[in-house]
Amino acid sequence: YFGALKMSSSQSVSVQIPIGLSAVGGVSAADDYYACHGMNGEYKLEAAYFTPMVAVTAHASNFVSLTIHQGFEGTSTAISSALTTDSDGGGAAMAIGTVREFSMLTTDAAVAKQTFGATDVIFIDHDEAGSFTDAIEGIVTCRFVKVRE
Repeated sequence: YFGALKMSSSQSVSVQIPIGLSAVGGVSAADDYYACHGMNGEYKLEAAYFTPMVAVTAHASNFVSLTIHQGFEGTSTAISSALTTDSDGGGAAMAIGTVREFSMLTTDAAVAKQTFGATDVIFIDHDEAGSFTDAIEGIVTCRFVKVRE
């Protein structure tokens, strides 16, 4: 799914990516989400958040994860740690309206990909494990700061 809303000034831009909201027939583990900031210049991803619109329980084997990448699936670089409901992997339940912040990775490869040109793709990788059957719906908000014209 492609989709984004943005609010911007000359120095910053926020991109909002709906997760699960535009899916016909519900969300599946194969659903991934893409957007770009569309502004002239290069912008560094300063922070990213997920605001759940449904509650999702934590579980050790049946869980969901969201990870931010730059690029398309198969050729992308992960730039955040996963937000997950994997209780064995440090994840937690998601409560409706309780904002969760993505942790940005600090490896050289990840840091290099945290700067986006106007048409560089923000890819939200949506993965499910086990027999995860809960709905996952919400908004990923990415906040960018301009670093170059």
